[in-house]
Amino acid sequence: MTRTVAIIAAIVLGIGGWATYALAATSAAPSDLYGCVDGSSRVLEHVYTIESNYLNFLAANGGNCPNGFRITVKNGAVLPSPSSSPSPSPSPSPTVTSTTVPQCELTSLDRSECGPYSDQNVRGGSNDGGATVRQEVWNLQPALQKQDLRVWGPGNWNVTVRAAAGNTEVNSYPDVSDTVTRSDGTPNPVSSYSSLVSTYSENMHTTAATDAEAAYDIWLNNYSKELMIWVDNHGQRPAGNDTGQNITVAGNTYRIWDTSGHDTVSLVLDHNAQSGTTDILGIIQALTARGFYSAPGLSQVDFGFETPSTGGVDETFEVTGYTLRYS
Repeated sequence: MTRTVAIIAAIVLGIGGWATYALAATSAAPSDLYGCVDGSSRVLEHVYTIESNYLNFLAANGGNCPNGFRITVKNGAVLPSPSSSPSPSPSPSPTVTSTTVPQCELTSLDRSECGPYSDQNVRGGSNDGGATVRQEVWNLQPALQKQDLRVWGPGNWNVTVRAAAGNTEVNSYPDVSDTVTRSDGTPNPVSSYSSLVSTYSENMHTTAATDAEAAYDIWLNNYSKELMIWVDNHGQRPAGNDTGQNITVAGNTYRIWDTSGHDTVSLVLDHNAQSGTTDILGIIQALTARGFYSAPGLSQVDFGFETPSTGGVDETFEVTGYTLRYS
């Protein structure tokens, strides 16, 4: 059941988030509040003090607030009303977020996924059905003991991994994935693009025991060719051999690693970068000019983490921003 709460003042929607909050509660003991904001009137509704009841309410409504957005006020702290006199010992400002409760959570060690998400900032082709965020446990081994995925959207998700110390074998690739084939399922010719650029922001919270990397995984020619672009590497070695060649595209320099038949080509950025811009089209064109590909076609573009070892302890890998835009 919802708790009766007196609400004073307005919630103003600002660029990129909530700009102003002013709440006044009853004299009951402070507690966390969970509820919804009406998308039109900006009025709080369906307010709960028990998170499990709130989650049950959301589940009964397809996982979302019926008329607007989720909101959580943590610790029961209350902002003073604008009309009230300054208090000599004001309460701390509440932690307010519309993303406290993930839209999707996956804990099973399998190849399940969340989405698709209709995010116009993550689109790689005209036939794009929306990006998904995937568990993608494709090589389950005893070394992988835990992988808990929490998703708010294709540019806002994290995964907590526990993988045995000393392991070097890749077990999984939690990632944001976008299929970019044509309507008949065939690869989208790279020649049909004038631009394909991605931005990313991530944090692996690495320790001395971390063996992992953040990387794009791009599939070409009906998934017969794999192009990896490593942007943040801690202890991992790409497949194949170091060719001794470098390429520079859009100001970024990469070392080229290659396997037989160019089945897997890996580009390793010459410095670790937790955020950046990647010119995917420019990279494919540069590799084509060097003979690695011939008339390549795009099938899928992914970005995520390979996490062979966390030293046997929990480690959270997070994506805080991601875009994929084409023309």
